[in-house]
Amino acid sequence: MGVYVLAQPFALTGIHGSAASGLGYDDGILLGSSIRLIHGDLPYSSFLFLHPPGMSILMSPVAAVGVVAGSSTALILARVITLFVAIANAVLVASAVRRRGPVASAVAGVLFALFPLAVNATHTLMLAPYTMLFCLIGTVLLFGSGQVASLRRVLLAGLAFGFACTVDLAAVPVALAAVVVVAVVHGRSALRLAAPLVGVFVVLCLPFFVAAPGRFINNVVVAPFQRDWAGTASFAFKVRQLFGVDGVSWVHLPNAVVFAAAILLIAGFAYWVFVSRADLVASDWFVVVAFVTTVAVALVGGQLYSQDAYLPAAFIGMAAGLLAAALAKAAHFAQRGTLVCLVVAGAVSAAMVVQNAAHARALLQGSFNPAGVIAEAVPAGACLVTDVTTSAVVADRLTSNNDKCPTMVDPYGEWVARTDRHGLYTGTYPADFVAAFADKINRADFVALVAPLSNYIPWTPELSQWFLSSFDAVRQTPTVTVYRHIKHVVPPKEFTSFVGMSSDAIVAQGMEAERKGDLDAAFGSYLTAAYRDPGNKFAHFNMGHLFQQRNMVTEAEREYGIALSIDPNFTNPLYNLAVMSTDADPARAMALYRRVLDVNPDSLAAKFNLGVLLVRSGDADGQRLIREVIAVQPAYGQNVPADIKLD
Repeated sequence: MGVYVLAQPFALTGIHGSAASGLGYDDGILLGSSIRLIHGDLPYSSFLFLHPPGMSILMSPVAAVGVVAGSSTALILARVITLFVAIANAVLVASAVRRRGPVASAVAGVLFALFPLAVNATHTLMLAPYTMLFCLIGTVLLFGSGQVASLRRVLLAGLAFGFACTVDLAAVPVALAAVVVVAVVHGRSALRLAAPLVGVFVVLCLPFFVAAPGRFINNVVVAPFQRDWAGTASFAFKVRQLFGVDGVSWVHLPNAVVFAAAILLIAGFAYWVFVSRADLVASDWFVVVAFVTTVAVALVGGQLYSQDAYLPAAFIGMAAGLLAAALAKAAHFAQRGTLVCLVVAGAVSAAMVVQNAAHARALLQGSFNPAGVIAEAVPAGACLVTDVTTSAVVADRLTSNNDKCPTMVDPYGEWVARTDRHGLYTGTYPADFVAAFADKINRADFVALVAPLSNYIPWTPELSQWFLSSFDAVRQTPTVTVYRHIKHVVPPKEFTSFVGMSSDAIVAQGMEAERKGDLDAAFGSYLTAAYRDPGNKFAHFNMGHLFQQRNMVTEAEREYGIALSIDPNFTNPLYNLAVMSTDADPARAMALYRRVLDVNPDSLAAKFNLGVLLVRSGDADGQRLIREVIAVQPAYGQNVPADIKLD
């Protein structure tokens, strides 16, 4: 499946998912942090990084390859390594329950390998597969033939669990489950496990903590915790994520069915634990405790992203494997019954492979590679600031020869750590937060954004006005806009002009600036109004109009489309879209003019333009429309094109 995923268009070399999906965001942060690290920039002290330092350290050799072959090559290598990690994880899940026989191993391994949302965590460089890898290595080392293993293996298991925690704190419940189980069943080995576990975590994290203690605590613990607990995911949504059902595209399973299946698994597993408790060994108890803790943590939090379901899914698979082995043993299947079960299991597995392939295709649809556009516009060694770090990575433009170039790798993380809403939002932004972004942008030679004015930047009228007057769009495609710093002016320090103003008042402010000819200030006001009130149709229409004036057709169409989604009968964007379509698509233009006239039959401009297009298409009714307009407003007679002769 991993090979199939990476065979999709741009899956190996580009940014995954569409520009709007955000799917291809995390790999740039993770590899980017390693690239920054080997160039001497420490996470937390030099740039914000919302994870422990384990992944930055682990990917350093890959980043070093990028020094020679380019960061784009390093990203390809990281994705290929992640493919092998995903395969290893499925094997290790099966190995973790091997003591209970081939049925337990087969069911656990296959269920985890076919987990519908596994591709969400393994399609590129992500934390979850590596966190899981070291947790599973620790598990297999810790429990030899089901019991606590030798001293050497316990020490190595502690190192593995400890490193897993340095990759992602999501490993902490698994590590604690291991320590608790060992303490209960083999007390003297608990310290031997805990000492290297804590030791490796402290040794790897201490240098970064010493360099920036406050930022380390905020980045690694406080901000991610606040973000996750600020989420509003429903209990039903989280259960669906844990069991991967939202990755099944062929059929929609109602919540009642999902809950019934979950209750059946949990009740069956609990019953097996109860009746078999006298026969359970250390490895069994570990699966029980890890299953309970990882699922409980996932359900208690405020948010559960699809990739975060990968770790509990492994222990759900192990629990299902142990239960399946017990049922198979109790059933005493004859040879024919066993064969039937194998055939059914094989058919279901084959169907899931096909379904997961369909999910992977849908997930990666819209993947793109802006490398050529960025590399053409941005010279090697220039300072580039981007809203999606992967864009700079695939273009080999992450590092700069300018020692004053910002080292930001996670623009979204800035919102998480430095605002009280812990994520993107619209409204009034803290002045120092906006000023920090302004400073980063001001130090850049180029800025690359996935949209002309990306919402990863806290645009205010002042900031957007300064940006549009200081930067010029030099390359533009549907997936990236590259701006060049053309005028070095100190960015604004105060951002108060919109505080306390309604979105309508901000639009009025923009219209006044537009009347005075200050189009950058006008755009800044319209953009701020749209962020404050996404339902303000006038803000979107006015932005579309300014884009249209600058011949930015794609952006104008987008803003007009948003305005029409708010009010389908808003004639201004309908009319402007018709004007824009006149040469390229006359049929569309005529349809749009008719929509304008359906809403406002007295629109002389729409009627006149429709008449012109009808005449040119051979429809004699066009002349009637033109004459009707001239009868009401004779001045239109001067606008009749030379190629049209009125009867």
